[in-house]
Amino acid sequence: MKFHSLRNGKPIIPMSKWQQHKIFFTVDTIDKAAGYTGISALQTIPYPRELFKKMAAMHITFLALRNVGVDNLDLQAASDYGIKISNVPAYSPYAIAEFSVTQVLNLLRRTKYIDRQQLAGDFHWSPDFMGHELRKQTVGVIGTGRIGRHAMAIYQAFGASLMAYDPTIEAGDHDGVTYVATPEEIFKVADVITLHAPAVKSNFHLINATTLKMMKPTAIIVNTARGALIDLDALQKALANHEIAGAALDAFENETAAMQQFDTTEKLTDPQLIALGKLPNVLLSPHMAFHTDVAVNNMVNGSLNSLLEFGRQNQSEFQVG
Repeated sequence: MKFHSLRNGKPIIPMSKWQQHKIFFTVDTIDKAAGYTGISALQTIPYPRELFKKMAAMHITFLALRNVGVDNLDLQAASDYGIKISNVPAYSPYAIAEFSVTQVLNLLRRTKYIDRQQLAGDFHWSPDFMGHELRKQTVGVIGTGRIGRHAMAIYQAFGASLMAYDPTIEAGDHDGVTYVATPEEIFKVADVITLHAPAVKSNFHLINATTLKMMKPTAIIVNTARGALIDLDALQKALANHEIAGAALDAFENETAAMQQFDTTEKLTDPQLIALGKLPNVLLSPHMAFHTDVAVNNMVNGSLNSLLEFGRQNQSEFQVG
């Protein structure tokens, strides 16, 4: 992918210097960037060692991500081959925070039950519509970086009680939020558990068979962060056994390339996701919590401005690795 950036509606880099492709960045597609030194990319599929090896061989030395997470990059390989990487650390934490709270409200007010009945041609009250008020819930926030903090502000505006866990913040009361020393303290008492943590090794399958058994049967889980935070097999069993009340998932382990394409006609084929998606108390979305006009604009311009910095001074403000 060859690049450009906009400032005041005008290209910073001449139009002859950039190019855009609606493809993913792989060993098979990198040839489209031949002759250029920088690539701007967005994908949740892997950036493997072989890709960085080929970048180095083609003298493409800069990779500017249009997202935050780097858990799908082989950062050691990038370093080994001299590839410099940047991300966009705060393109719009509001977008993801708002979407996560929206999904909580959808689960609490059982909107999928309403939609299913309407689609079946029925338009009347049902006992299935009995929901819960957010202000009466205890919300547990796992990870209180930019997104987690914005989510907490929204929950506070609704009047919900807040608990939070973040390994960088000591247990105690902080601005009306009760921080706890371990995630398990949240799992045992929260009505809503919302995940905003990175996919680091210590967080792998944070939600698993053991921690699910700690939760209330009325608890709901929302994950707009990373798929690796949840053991999906364990979650599916917990839902089937009514150990928890519901879940909303926007991130998954082993996400497919098709999930991020606008013009694909490929259907969902994963039997586990198909089964989960049929449940009235489960909401699935294809890793798009971020997708607002503001966020996309910031992602694109943040990434391309990093490429400009790399080109001018061989480093970027938001360089990672």
